[in-house]
Amino acid sequence: MSKREDLDGINALLLEEKAADDLGEELMDRVRVLGVSDLHFDEVGDHVSVRWRRDGLMEFITSLEGEKGQSLARFFKVAAGLPPVTAEAPGEGYFEIGEENNEHVSVRVSSIRGVSGTKTSLRILDRAGSSVAMKDLGMGAETAQWLQNWAEYGSGMVLVTGPTGAGKTTTVYS
Repeated sequence: MSKREDLDGINALLLEEKAADDLGEELMDRVRVLGVSDLHFDEVGDHVSVRWRRDGLMEFITSLEGEKGQSLARFFKVAAGLPPVTAEAPGEGYFEIGEENNEHVSVRVSSIRGVSGTKTSLRILDRAGSSVAMKDLGMGAETAQWLQNWAEYGSGMVLVTGPTGAGKTTTVYS
């Protein structure tokens, strides 16, 4: 499937008349297969803008009418243990999916109130997809050896930094 067909398929799914929990579960199943790393639900007036990040690029998917978009965002917030209604303070939580299939996908959910409404973001961390051997990360032999030596210390800290999609989580899991 092309990226355009992927976007059209997700857009069509989001426009279906389904309960928020059914829609949310099917959406998570589809975006995991497509390699999406982030989903964003941003209230803008009486609509909710839906975007995703795939291959490091943020793309607009669709704009949902307010109640449908808010219900979908609430579904993900409740799954992450966050209050379903808009709170004045930012909130963070997570939930796991795919455990019954031994897939171990963690979804981090953040929600914050903004000027135009609530912004809810989901970070999808597929631990199975992050299982890369350190030697396959593409770093130089000297750097890999340095990291390996540090990993064997009983204390200390190594900071892994970079932009979204740069491979920080993959590096830590390796």
